[in-house]
Amino acid sequence: FVQQACAAASGGFDLAEDIIGAIHRSANWQNGQDWTSDIKFMMLFSDASAHGLLPSPLVNGDNYPTRHPEGLTTDDAVTSLVARDVDLFFCSFNPSATKRTEDELSKKFKKHPDNVAEHGIVTIPMVPKEAVVS
Repeated sequence: FVQQACAAASGGFDLAEDIIGAIHRSANWQNGQDWTSDIKFMMLFSDASAHGLLPSPLVNGDNYPTRHPEGLTTDDAVTSLVARDVDLFFCSFNPSATKRTEDELSKKFKKHPDNVAEHGIVTIPMVPKEAVVS
């Protein structure tokens, strides 16, 4: 499966990724009963910012610079995780590109009114800082 997926990888012809949509869809995969364990977490691997959260304007940087194509927000993504008591591990292959997305998600977790269990985001740089080209 992985070889087949990687053999014909393609994207939306921009740098930003659908991180908000991925979190929201994964948290709501089939139904709320998918998340039944006492310990729940989601691991996200990325090397790019979420739509609307690029660190700076770039040509072909984001086809959706002002809003998610389906209207989803970081609030929607975090609400999906908090509702299921899920923590997020954000594994970044380009920390300078993903920092704004990580910060925005972290802020939403901290301010979410239903986050009484204090779920949150753990950022994990997957490459040494000096290996990242800005």
